Amino acid sequence: MTDVLGKLTNVDLELKATARQKLREATDDAMRLREQVKQKDLLLVDNHNLHSSKELRAELEADKVQFKQKQVDWMDQIASLQLALQQSEETFQKREKEWHLEQAKQVALQSHGDTHTQHTTAALQAKLAEKTAEAATLQETLDGCTQRAAHALDQEQLKVHRLQGEKDSLSAKLTTAQELVVPYLEDDLVKLTDERTNDKQSFEKSQAHLQAQLDETLAASFNARRSLADEHKKVADKLTKSLVKAERKRDAYKEKCLQVHERYKAAAMAKEAAAVQLQQLKDQHHIEIQQFLTQWSHAEDSRLSGSMPVLCSFEEFNVPVSVCFSRRMQLDCKTVTAVSLLDAHQDSYGSFMSALRVAVALAVTTPVLSTVIGGSEPTRCTSCWQLTHCTALNGLSLPDPIVGYTRYAQYFCHNIIAFLLHTS
Repeated sequence: MTDVLGKLTNVDLELKATARQKLREATDDAMRLREQVKQKDLLLVDNHNLHSSKELRAELEADKVQFKQKQVDWMDQIASLQLALQQSEETFQKREKEWHLEQAKQVALQSHGDTHTQHTTAALQAKLAEKTAEAATLQETLDGCTQRAAHALDQEQLKVHRLQGEKDSLSAKLTTAQELVVPYLEDDLVKLTDERTNDKQSFEKSQAHLQAQLDETLAASFNARRSLADEHKKVADKLTKSLVKAERKRDAYKEKCLQVHERYKAAAMAKEAAAVQLQQLKDQHHIEIQQFLTQWSHAEDSRLSGSMPVLCSFEEFNVPVSVCFSRRMQLDCKTVTAVSLLDAHQDSYGSFMSALRVAVALAVTTPVLSTVIGGSEPTRCTSCWQLTHCTALNGLSLPDPIVGYTRYAQYFCHNIIAFLLHTS
């Protein structure tokens, strides 16, 4: 067990030493490459003023970028190797701890017998073989990485030498190109300077011309704006005045409409009042006619039954009529014609002619009773077709809409009476 542990320790130490040695070598190579790159950068900075061609600058920048990429790759590889070394150290520490634990277990289990010790030894030997194989694989991996790093470093050195040769050739070409191109460039610079001066002068002239045009345009726009503002103010004043006039006309028209409406309402109310009054008068007249016909019917019944003669006046029948008998006369067909004329005018004269028709019909169909006018005595007719005096009408109290018919009705009645007296 002691030999095995010693071998394991030696292998781990050799592995660590080898990895560290390779890491140091890779670090030294990287530092050497960095110094070379710095020297190259210094040389490039020194020769920067000589390299004014765009193509050469582009190539140099491309070389720098490529070299920096390679440097980054190498640094990544170095970092990966360092990580692998750290992992291997951590693995060794873990394994060492495990070995110590196993050793403690073995010491504790030695009291249980030789059989258990043999099994433990076999397990440890198997584990040792596994760890040895793992260490061998890690060593092979490290050797491969180291070889690849060395090979890549050699290639990069070759590339650096090639780039240095290209740089020298390009520097020579640049020197010859500068010797050939500088005179032409100076001539071009003089020409371009003259063109720039001329362009500057023309630009100043055009700027002054455009500024003058701008000032004129601003003045014209200001004048136009002022004129438009004045016109707008005038139009607004006109519109305001016309609006005020229109409002006044509207108010006057509104007042007139209100006055007309008030007059119309008053007229409508007066019309309704007149219609109500007329309807009342019609109803009153109808009632009076009904009373008159009723009283006349009673008088006729009394006459036919052979009772005493009825001596009364038309005031008892509520009819404002005066009947006078001057002489006896016989009525014929002309009287009937007069009655027909009265029937024809019944609708025109209204209630007044209705009363007249009733009076004439009463005179024709019944023995007329007379009232003394001027001291004459009333007498009774001996026949239903005889009249003893002329008939005249007193004034009726009629409503205002038919007052105009009163005089014409009186005139018509006088003519009928004269006609009846003449034909008798």
